Amino acid sequence: MLRLFAIQMAVAKQAKHFTDRAQSMMSVLVNGSVGVITGYLDQPIFILEFTVGDGKITEIGMIANQARLREFDIAALND
Repeated sequence: MLRLFAIQMAVAKQAKHFTDRAQSMMSVLVNGSVGVITGYLDQPIFILEFTVGDGKITEIGMIANQARLREFDIAALND
């Protein structure tokens, strides 16, 4: 469990580097997984959701369907 958390934090750090370049984006937890949103926490435009395997990002999915976005539990990640 601790290893998974360390991997998630490493992904969050990578996501933070990405968001530093895209100021309208924010690193978040999406249903407990690391992601990035454009928009506001309560009104996201879209979410990039990261799948992690062996300590690396293996897949990035984009979700823009507003009905699906309302189903997610989204929380901001602190630095």
